[in-house]
Amino acid sequence: MPAHPGRGLRPYHSPVDGFKGVRAVRNGGIPDTIAGRSGDGSGDGSGDGAMENVLGVIMGVSLLAAYRLFRARRPGDKPLMAVVLVLAGLAGAAMGFNEPIAGIVAAIGGLVVGLLPPYLAMAAQLARLRGEGRLSLWLERVAVLFQPGAIRRLHFRIAHTLLLARDRRLDPAEAMRRLGEAESLVGPGAAPAVVEGIFRLHAQQGDWRGLRARFERVGMSDEVLFGLPFGALSLVARAFAETGDVSTASRIVDHMAKALAENLPHSRSPGESGELPDAYLDRARIALLASLGADPSRFLTRGSALRPLFTRADRDAMVARAGAVPTPGSWSPDAGRIESLWTVLGIQKRLPTFLTSFQAPAPASAVLAAVSAAILLLVMATGSSMDAGHLLRAGACLADRVREGEAWRLFSSMFLHGGPVHLLVNAAFLIQVGNLAERLMGSWRFLAVYLVAGLSGALAAVVLGQPVVMVGASGAISGIFGAGAVMVFVSRGRLPRRWVNRNLGAFLLTFLANLFLGLALPMVSLSAHGGGFVAGIVATLVLLPARRLPGWLRRVGVVLVLVGWALAASWGIRGVAESWRRSVTDLVPLRTTVVRVVSRTDRDDAAQATIAVAHPATWARITRNELPGSPPGWLGAKGQLFRVEASCGVRWVRSLASGDEPLDSVDGAALLETVREANRDRTDLVFREGPTGWALVETNDPDGGVSITAHKAFPAGAVHLGYRFEPGSRDRELMEGMLEGTRLERCDSP
Repeated sequence: MPAHPGRGLRPYHSPVDGFKGVRAVRNGGIPDTIAGRSGDGSGDGSGDGAMENVLGVIMGVSLLAAYRLFRARRPGDKPLMAVVLVLAGLAGAAMGFNEPIAGIVAAIGGLVVGLLPPYLAMAAQLARLRGEGRLSLWLERVAVLFQPGAIRRLHFRIAHTLLLARDRRLDPAEAMRRLGEAESLVGPGAAPAVVEGIFRLHAQQGDWRGLRARFERVGMSDEVLFGLPFGALSLVARAFAETGDVSTASRIVDHMAKALAENLPHSRSPGESGELPDAYLDRARIALLASLGADPSRFLTRGSALRPLFTRADRDAMVARAGAVPTPGSWSPDAGRIESLWTVLGIQKRLPTFLTSFQAPAPASAVLAAVSAAILLLVMATGSSMDAGHLLRAGACLADRVREGEAWRLFSSMFLHGGPVHLLVNAAFLIQVGNLAERLMGSWRFLAVYLVAGLSGALAAVVLGQPVVMVGASGAISGIFGAGAVMVFVSRGRLPRRWVNRNLGAFLLTFLANLFLGLALPMVSLSAHGGGFVAGIVATLVLLPARRLPGWLRRVGVVLVLVGWALAASWGIRGVAESWRRSVTDLVPLRTTVVRVVSRTDRDDAAQATIAVAHPATWARITRNELPGSPPGWLGAKGQLFRVEASCGVRWVRSLASGDEPLDSVDGAALLETVREANRDRTDLVFREGPTGWALVETNDPDGGVSITAHKAFPAGAVHLGYRFEPGSRDRELMEGMLEGTRLERCDSP
């Protein structure tokens, strides 16, 4: 993903003119428009239209969400309906009326409302399954704060009621009443969640007999079982096991397994994750195994996908319960039941899920995410992680630098990120998808694919993508995404069908969503994603036969992977160390973009001035639409070119008391002397001669920055530029090169 230099930096309007008393016969005004055409492949317009596309996506998704909420007609959705309509309105106002503040609020709001609550809800569901009521309530509280819809409000109210009852601040009868009232938020569809809440009320008080009695009052029939959500069924099975009726508990567990295996229609709580029923079933299986006298600890070891389903207290209780029950003899029906559970749990412990990926991440995935986080902290400690120049210094990828022999940037850029949000999104996706892929293919093949995909994605971005500063592990993660899809597909014969179908469907939907976002958002590098994705698939297919190789050959492969990573890391570290020592003028390449501006001639006629403008490759092109009210130009993290003007066919004169005196030869020194003389009453200005005939006028700003106007006469007219540099900006060192590369090419009458 390319870095976006200057994000959040305000467009600057300099008070410095430098032409007091120095005028043309007719002065051209500020140009109304600026239209760019490629100079020598600048490609710097990575931000042109980017904000409009982002806002368009936010408005479209918000309106679609509002429509779906309207169709659902849930009473408790009114607050969320208001939120999404406000987001759509802000995005529309930003696009239609050039309101940048509205656009920023819409972008941040869309990110928070759309991305954060689903992760919080998933974590809250896992906490509820584990019986962690306080954590579940806290997560639901934050989720409902950002997404105040009926479903999240329902689960928050249930969690709040259960916690009050557990802490004995609410008697059971009042808790039952409040749980019943929560149904009004969603309507009849809330019944499964309310029933599960009532059953959980018994369970958290250890009232297993009361829960069993409540269930037995309606009787155990297929209709009743299919009408209960899996969370409620797991609690009922536990109640029968705890009260000595292991046979009935086994029947309930069998029903849950059959319903999932055959994809039978079953009651589910609203907003429930697709993986949650499987998690409840696995939890019920472990509890049943312990009730039969078999120690389940072998399925709850570190690294097991089942371990996160239980708290430490739960695991200890299961082991203790298994030790208290006599082990059945081989003649007992329970022995066959134990063997069946052992077989299925042996498979399930190796099957990763998105639900538990953060609690039990695969080792290599977790290490890669941690290394990226550590590097981001180092980058932020030494500068801004949103400054493209600083990122380039720290090892970011830029096509210009790679083509000049700095291929090590293909590796180092994989561990850099443009801010904490960029890192969090990539790390979350890596841990979720990497957890699945790594468990299926093994850590060493996973690391090999990650390295190949990351390098291939960065190379594809250099060859096919926009020539902008690139950072992020998107190429490598896309490769792992492709590897995970391949591994699920080739392993489909030996894995549960439901698990395979669910994950292949998730891969397809995620692929389509990423493709849509890549097409809609210019800041997402489709070339890096696509290159990494294809390379990941190819590398995985090449490495598939490794499972059938002799052990010594597999060990040789492990050594080769380690050597490859060691060489790549050494390569990248040496490159970053050298880059860090380089001057900014040696590090940041300059590009030239040819623009056309509207000017006025000495006869007051409109003219088109064509100017070749030199600018750093780390600065982003801005337009009036993106930054309303500001002149067009280029924007960096600590510097900007905010003014680009021309005066065509203008004859320069000096205003004197005796009249206007023409300047026959306007070279840099003469122009500078004239400007200085005209502004002799200004003590706040600093005048100096720039390179190649430019006259520079500087002033220090109250915040410690500096503003500079630059002026130069050409045969066809004059060019006027305005620069602004923030305090401590190293980009000021690039100004001489920018001026040397800027020229007025021609002036055309309309």
